[in-house]
Amino acid sequence: MAEDFLYLLEQQSLYRFTGRINLLWGSMRKMEGYLLMKEGNPQFFLFQQDKGIRGLLKFLLQGDSLKDFSFVMEPEIFNEKIKNIEESLKEIKDLFTQAQIQHLQYKAERPPDHLFLKIKPAFVSGKEEILPPEFDLLCILSDSSMVKEIYQQSPYFEFEVTKTLISLRKKGALVVLQQEKS
Repeated sequence: MAEDFLYLLEQQSLYRFTGRINLLWGSMRKMEGYLLMKEGNPQFFLFQQDKGIRGLLKFLLQGDSLKDFSFVMEPEIFNEKIKNIEESLKEIKDLFTQAQIQHLQYKAERPPDHLFLKIKPAFVSGKEEILPPEFDLLCILSDSSMVKEIYQQSPYFEFEVTKTLISLRKKGALVVLQQEKS
């Protein structure tokens, strides 16, 4: 789980590890991403399409899904210019704690995956202020309306998507539909 991965990072930080920690998934040990560390400090993170500190936090917020991962350390030298994480390990842990609190706060409010959401045409022509995350989700909604797909396609944390969907619903931008039967 997340705590195990953070503990691994703490250990590697104490040893001032320089190299790559591979994120391998499942029994086939499929490479899903990696973390580069230089002298015990996180430098670069990539997991599927997510990068940097946001990618690392999204990875850690997966909860029980992390138990299917194994981590393999490979000492290696890499280009120091490859860097997308500026935060220290302590800052990463603090950011994770804050994100985890929000994740738990909004988890119960997440809409079921099988529902469909549609944008109300009257909202588009209205004068309501639209915040950047709301605009991004409205763009996703214009292509895909199933809740599960909205969460998958969004670059935001799950709790941010939930929070934004709630905001859009309160503004009257969305209508909720049941799954259509085939």
